Amino acid sequence: MVKISIIIPSYNNEKFLPECIESVLVQTFTDFELIIVEGGSKDNSIKIIQKYVEMDNRIHVIIHPY
Repeated sequence: MVKISIIIPSYNNEKFLPECIESVLVQTFTDFELIIVEGGSKDNSIKIIQKYVEMDNRIHVIIHPY
């Protein structure tokens, strides 16, 4: 069981999403899960999120269409 859950809401923020996710992944504390709640974006946010999900098993996505 992880010690910390970090939740990032996402909606049409492809411009800032990679920097946001990277800022979490580079932390020295590694016992966490990153949950990204995607709210039905019309941009490429979900593609960016899927790329990170494939790279790191600590990242989980919840897709909640608006």
